[in-house]
Amino acid sequence: ARASRAADRERAVLAVELLRARNGVMDAAALATELGEFAARVNGLVSRLQEVLNVDGYQILRYDRVNKQVHLDVQKLAQQFEIEL
Repeated sequence: ARASRAADRERAVLAVELLRARNGVMDAAALATELGEFAARVNGLVSRLQEVLNVDGYQILRYDRVNKQVHLDVQKLAQQFEIEL
């Protein structure tokens, strides 16, 4: 709902599916590759995904730059978007 373009929504949904399949944690470079982005552009990719997923101050998607991992808080995702998982 927060993504203005259909392609951005589809990318966010795919990112969520990839992360959920890996218990909410994924190597940032691997996520970028899976989403058709260069690993070197992972910072921008995660920022765009956060704009779509992180609502009302809830950190649903976060990027651990030290360990180079992307984390999805599945419980907050379900709460904020009122979905059953």
